[in-house]
Amino acid sequence: MEATLDTLIGDDAVQGVVLISKKPGCFIAGADINMLGSLKQPKRSDNSIEFPCGFCSLLVQEVSRNGQIVFERVEKNPKPVVAAISGTCLGGGLEVALSCHYRIAMKDKSTILSAPEVMLGLLPGAGGTQRLPRLIGLPNALDMMLTGKNIPAQKAKSMGLVHQL
Repeated sequence: MEATLDTLIGDDAVQGVVLISKKPGCFIAGADINMLGSLKQPKRSDNSIEFPCGFCSLLVQEVSRNGQIVFERVEKNPKPVVAAISGTCLGGGLEVALSCHYRIAMKDKSTILSAPEVMLGLLPGAGGTQRLPRLIGLPNALDMMLTGKNIPAQKAKSMGLVHQL
Protein backbone atom coordinates (compact mmCIF):
# COMPACT_ATOMS: atom_id res chain seq x y z
CA MET A 1 0.00 0.00 0.00
CA GLU A 2 2.91 2.34 0.69
CA ALA A 3 4.25 2.09 -2.86
CA THR A 4 0.77 2.80 -4.24
CA LEU A 5 0.48 5.82 -1.94
CA ASP A 6 3.86 7.10 -3.14
CA THR A 7 2.68 6.84 -6.74
CA LEU A 8 -0.68 8.51 -6.10
CA ILE A 9 0.76 11.35 -4.05
CA GLY A 10 3.59 11.96 -6.49
CA ASP A 11 1.50 11.84 -9.67
CA ASP A 12 0.13 15.32 -10.46
CA ALA A 13 -2.40 13.77 -12.86
CA VAL A 14 -4.10 12.03 -9.91
CA GLN A 15 -6.51 14.48 -8.31
CA GLY A 16 -8.15 12.11 -5.85
CA VAL A 17 -8.51 8.45 -4.91
CA VAL A 18 -11.53 6.19 -4.42
CA LEU A 19 -10.84 2.95 -2.55
CA ILE A 20 -13.08 0.10 -3.66
CA SER A 21 -12.89 -3.65 -3.40
CA LYS A 22 -13.02 -6.18 -6.21
CA LYS A 23 -14.32 -8.76 -3.74
CA PRO A 24 -18.09 -9.11 -3.88
CA GLY A 25 -19.69 -8.42 -0.50
CA CYS A 26 -16.49 -7.28 1.18
CA PHE A 27 -14.74 -3.90 1.38
CA ILE A 28 -11.92 -5.15 3.63
CA ALA A 29 -12.47 -7.89 6.19
CA GLY A 30 -9.48 -6.92 8.33
CA ALA A 31 -6.31 -8.76 9.22
CA ASP A 32 -5.51 -12.20 7.92
CA ILE A 33 -6.04 -14.58 10.84
CA ASN A 34 -2.93 -16.53 9.77
CA MET A 35 -0.90 -13.31 10.01
CA LEU A 36 -2.34 -12.68 13.46
CA GLY A 37 -1.30 -16.20 14.44
CA SER A 38 2.29 -15.26 13.66
CA LEU A 39 2.05 -12.63 16.41
CA LYS A 40 1.73 -15.45 18.93
CA GLN A 41 5.30 -16.41 19.65
CA PRO A 42 6.87 -18.57 22.31
CA LYS A 43 8.46 -16.73 25.23
CA ARG A 44 11.31 -14.57 24.02
CA SER A 45 14.45 -13.36 25.73
CA ASP A 46 13.89 -9.72 24.71
CA ASN A 47 11.85 -7.17 26.63
CA SER A 48 8.54 -8.23 25.15
CA ILE A 49 5.68 -9.40 27.27
CA GLU A 50 2.96 -11.82 26.37
CA PHE A 51 -0.59 -10.52 26.46
CA PRO A 52 -3.13 -12.75 28.25
CA CYS A 53 -4.49 -13.68 24.80
CA GLY A 54 -1.03 -15.01 23.82
CA PHE A 55 0.11 -12.21 21.52
CA CYS A 56 3.70 -11.00 21.82
CA SER A 57 3.72 -7.29 22.70
CA LEU A 58 6.66 -6.28 20.49
CA LEU A 59 5.21 -8.00 17.42
CA VAL A 60 1.78 -6.44 17.98
CA GLN A 61 3.44 -3.06 18.49
CA GLU A 62 5.40 -3.39 15.23
CA VAL A 63 2.32 -4.32 13.18
CA SER A 64 0.31 -1.53 14.82
CA ARG A 65 3.00 1.08 14.22
CA ASN A 66 3.33 0.12 10.55
CA GLY A 67 -0.45 0.51 10.14
CA GLN A 68 -0.38 3.85 11.94
CA ILE A 69 2.30 5.18 9.59
CA VAL A 70 0.44 4.13 6.43
CA PHE A 71 -2.98 5.34 7.59
CA GLU A 72 -1.55 8.65 8.79
CA ARG A 73 -0.17 9.17 5.29
CA VAL A 74 -3.63 8.50 3.85
CA GLU A 75 -5.21 10.90 6.34
CA LYS A 76 -2.67 13.66 5.69
CA ASN A 77 -2.65 13.20 1.92
CA PRO A 78 -3.55 16.55 0.32
CA LYS A 79 -5.56 14.74 -2.35
CA PRO A 80 -9.03 13.56 -1.29
CA VAL A 81 -9.30 9.86 -0.49
CA VAL A 82 -12.76 8.25 -0.45
CA ALA A 83 -13.65 4.83 0.96
CA ALA A 84 -16.50 3.31 -1.09
CA ILE A 85 -17.71 0.64 1.32
CA SER A 86 -19.77 -2.27 0.05
CA GLY A 87 -20.12 -5.34 2.23
CA THR A 88 -18.05 -6.10 5.30
CA CYS A 89 -15.71 -3.42 6.62
CA LEU A 90 -14.08 -4.99 9.65
CA GLY A 91 -11.06 -4.38 11.86
CA GLY A 92 -8.18 -3.18 9.73
CA GLY A 93 -10.68 -2.49 6.95
CA LEU A 94 -12.52 -0.10 9.25
CA GLU A 95 -9.20 1.53 10.09
CA VAL A 96 -8.49 2.03 6.38
CA ALA A 97 -11.92 3.65 5.98
CA LEU A 98 -11.43 5.83 9.07
CA SER A 99 -8.20 7.23 7.62
CA CYS A 100 -10.00 8.34 4.45
CA HIS A 101 -11.32 11.88 4.08
CA TYR A 102 -14.79 10.71 3.09
CA ARG A 103 -16.71 7.46 3.53
CA ILE A 104 -19.68 6.29 1.50
CA ALA A 105 -21.44 2.99 2.11
CA MET A 106 -23.91 0.85 0.22
CA LYS A 107 -27.35 0.91 1.81
CA ASP A 108 -27.89 -2.83 1.96
CA LYS A 109 -28.00 -5.58 4.57
CA SER A 110 -24.55 -6.92 3.72
CA THR A 111 -22.76 -3.64 4.47
CA ILE A 112 -21.58 -3.64 8.07
CA LEU A 113 -18.79 -1.81 9.88
CA SER A 114 -17.15 -3.27 12.96
CA ALA A 115 -14.09 -3.23 15.20
CA PRO A 116 -14.00 -6.93 16.18
CA GLU A 117 -10.40 -6.93 17.46
CA VAL A 118 -11.73 -7.21 21.02
CA MET A 119 -12.82 -10.77 20.17
CA LEU A 120 -9.10 -11.59 19.87
CA GLY A 121 -8.15 -9.70 23.02
CA LEU A 122 -6.93 -6.66 21.08
CA LEU A 123 -8.05 -3.10 20.34
CA PRO A 124 -7.80 -1.27 17.01
CA GLY A 125 -4.08 -0.67 16.67
CA ALA A 126 -3.58 1.47 13.59
CA GLY A 127 -5.11 4.71 14.85
CA GLY A 128 -8.72 3.59 15.19
CA THR A 129 -8.77 4.28 18.92
CA GLN A 130 -8.13 7.94 18.07
CA ARG A 131 -10.08 8.39 14.84
CA LEU A 132 -13.25 6.57 15.90
CA PRO A 133 -14.04 8.77 18.96
CA ARG A 134 -13.34 11.92 16.94
CA LEU A 135 -15.91 10.84 14.37
CA ILE A 136 -18.69 9.31 16.44
CA GLY A 137 -18.03 10.43 20.02
CA LEU A 138 -16.50 8.52 22.88
CA PRO A 139 -19.60 6.54 24.03
CA ASN A 140 -20.30 5.13 20.54
CA ALA A 141 -16.60 4.50 19.88
CA LEU A 142 -16.15 2.64 23.17
CA ASP A 143 -19.26 0.58 22.45
CA MET A 144 -17.85 -0.43 19.07
CA MET A 145 -14.32 -1.14 20.32
CA LEU A 146 -15.30 -3.00 23.50
CA THR A 147 -18.10 -5.15 22.07
CA GLY A 148 -17.12 -5.75 18.45
CA LYS A 149 -20.76 -5.16 17.43
CA ASN A 150 -21.62 -5.02 13.74
CA ILE A 151 -22.95 -1.61 12.73
CA PRO A 152 -25.32 -1.62 9.73
CA ALA A 153 -24.80 1.05 7.07
CA GLN A 154 -27.89 3.06 8.03
CA LYS A 155 -26.84 3.24 11.69
CA ALA A 156 -23.26 4.06 10.62
CA LYS A 157 -24.66 7.04 8.72
CA SER A 158 -26.74 8.26 11.65
CA MET A 159 -23.71 7.91 13.97
CA GLY A 160 -21.47 9.91 11.63
CA LEU A 161 -19.27 6.93 10.80
CA VAL A 162 -20.07 7.28 7.09
CA HIS A 163 -20.97 10.47 5.26
CA GLN A 164 -23.37 9.12 2.62
CA LEU A 165 -25.28 5.99 1.71
